Amino acid sequence: MVDLLYYGSTEGGDEYFAQRLRATSWTGAEDADKLKALKEATQRIDLLAFKGSKTDEDQELQMPRDGDEDVPVQIEQAAYELAIALLDDIDPDAEARNLGVTSESYSSVRTTYDRTVLDEGTAAGIPSRMAWLLLKPFLRDPGEITLSRVS
Repeated sequence: MVDLLYYGSTEGGDEYFAQRLRATSWTGAEDADKLKALKEATQRIDLLAFKGSKTDEDQELQMPRDGDEDVPVQIEQAAYELAIALLDDIDPDAEARNLGVTSESYSSVRTTYDRTVLDEGTAAGIPSRMAWLLLKPFLRDPGEITLSRVS
């Protein structure tokens, strides 16, 4: 098995975004910046709790899993979606901090956020809604408990 350093490729991202509107953050970026964005996107994706286990316990990344040889297309697409959000200057850490804002005002303008309605993707470090929707089917249910009998 080939050790991957990140999900997708700059060429794959070029193909993916050639079919999409509002992709200038990707298409206008230098290849070096695209690669940096893919690497950061991969790091953030790999912090999530995925179902199953790595195909090879020595592989660097969380994917592929459960005996699969290839990374699922949806994971690569999620990496592209997260990468373009990062290239678009979305700061995932700032987005997560903003979830806790309950009130903000400037002159006569006031903003209030409801802490009971959290965007789970942003809270998990994935500030792209599309990336989160692509990743979610691969994630463990946080309320699920796995029991193993050890003798």
